[in-house]
Amino acid sequence: MPHSSDLSQTLALQDARVNCITPGRAMTEDSPWTELKDNMAPLFESRMANIPMGLNAIGEKMARAFVFGA
Repeated sequence: MPHSSDLSQTLALQDARVNCITPGRAMTEDSPWTELKDNMAPLFESRMANIPMGLNAIGEKMARAFVFGA
């Protein structure tokens, strides 16, 4: 996010806008959350219990949102 902030200040002079999307916990093949789920299930479940809807971001759904916002 600091990079987006710096970039937006630089590009503002050119009348350009910068958007930053931070999806939070994402389940992808190489994410730490996937490794945690596969190798430390009890810890993963305790972390998931702190998420109100019990959902992680999924790559395909994030991609649709990114394209929509573009």
